[in-house]
Amino acid sequence: VARRRERGGAGEHQGVDMKAGWKTKMLGDVAEISAGNSAPQDESLFADGTYPFFRTADAGRIRFGDIYESTDYLNEKGVKGLRRYPQGTILFPKSGASTFLNHRVMLGVEGCVSSHLATIVADATQMEPRYLLYFLSTVAAQDLVQDHAYPSLNLPTISGISIQVPPLPEQRR
Repeated sequence: VARRRERGGAGEHQGVDMKAGWKTKMLGDVAEISAGNSAPQDESLFADGTYPFFRTADAGRIRFGDIYESTDYLNEKGVKGLRRYPQGTILFPKSGASTFLNHRVMLGVEGCVSSHLATIVADATQMEPRYLLYFLSTVAAQDLVQDHAYPSLNLPTISGISIQVPPLPEQRR
């Protein structure tokens, strides 16, 4: 409670003086926003796989926090040409019904990611990944989606999320 009062309270928003050194920025200015890979369709690419391929269902099992294991693993042939995301990448569901569940997970290991998930890699010079994960858990996708009948978020919408950025020592605290 004391910390909330010190920061200006839970109702603090843009336009109100924030604690010294805090800035309001767009997510795309403090992190790299992209989408995962299309899922390989050939089952042979998963045979004896050792590289995790994270899907929305994997994020749904965790809901919030760190994710270390996936249901599907790709083999050497399966990961050829796919982008591998580093440990610390935040997964943000961006298409389908899982969008509204607001799951936010962080890769605890390097892995490939499904195209139904946005990938958010914090710029370490501005953002502490763990702070960003917690901040993004306060963002309700329902407020960002245009058509609730077909839940989908595009990368420019995600990049445009407004985020309050305290100095790095404060983020770490």
